[in-house]
Amino acid sequence: TVIAFHKMYQDESQVFPKNASDAEYFERLRSCYPIHPEVFDQLYGTWSQLERFQRTRGVLRLMAKVISTLWQGNDNSPMILPGTIPLFEKEVAGEFTRNLPEDAVWDPIITTEIDGNKSISHVIDGTNPLYGQTQMARRVARTLFIGTAPRVQSKARGLEKSSILLGSLEPGVPVSRPTDALSHITNRSANLYEDGRRFWYDTQKNLKREAEERARAIEDFRVRDLIMKLLIKDSQKGRAELEKVHISDKPEEILDEMSQRLVILPPDTLWSDKGDQGWKDAVTRILDSKGGGN
Repeated sequence: TVIAFHKMYQDESQVFPKNASDAEYFERLRSCYPIHPEVFDQLYGTWSQLERFQRTRGVLRLMAKVISTLWQGNDNSPMILPGTIPLFEKEVAGEFTRNLPEDAVWDPIITTEIDGNKSISHVIDGTNPLYGQTQMARRVARTLFIGTAPRVQSKARGLEKSSILLGSLEPGVPVSRPTDALSHITNRSANLYEDGRRFWYDTQKNLKREAEERARAIEDFRVRDLIMKLLIKDSQKGRAELEKVHISDKPEEILDEMSQRLVILPPDTLWSDKGDQGWKDAVTRILDSKGGGN
């Protein structure tokens, strides 16, 4: 197992952290087996910076619960990675969250985003067989939580993709799969942030999701009315070679004279390149009519 992991790190050295392909890391893999060194690096590096976290007793208690849960669940992963730590088990998740400043806030985030039965990562795995075979979306989400939750307030927050791959990928799985899963999670997550090359979970919802929720709270007719108001205002600023600009789909509002005009259809006029006829109907009505008549 150790040889297979280290060979993967050497063969794909461009996508993993630089030290993963070193001979020293091979020895660490062997001495830590069946637990991956990245687990200990996160626990003794990232999590030990928290005031509540106990480096010795806390790690022993945590790993006992992790191993027990994996054993009872017949987990067949070759090593215990950050991405295979079963955060869906409340006792395991509790060993992490109780050390965080906003521990009560993290519990629902784990349930809905990271590792619950209806979480975003669980749904992604369930709808894509390529991810579901190895729980890849869940592995990526777990790796991100374990590597970033304690550093939310830090300037050095977030994990790079190389560290995400180190915590979630095992031999025999394409190296592109964690990155693909990360893209799906990023598009759907409310609490995952991205800043250049780094990714992290936060207790605050990200701007994209906040904007989506606020947008859903606005009635469609108010959006349409505002767009129409802005279009009409803009059309009055200047028309260049056009005699007039009409913002309408009503034939009686569009004059039929010997001059060049621009007609802009309202924003709720349906159009698509898949055969939608809504816009064609509107254009036909305008061309077949003069004012209110034919």
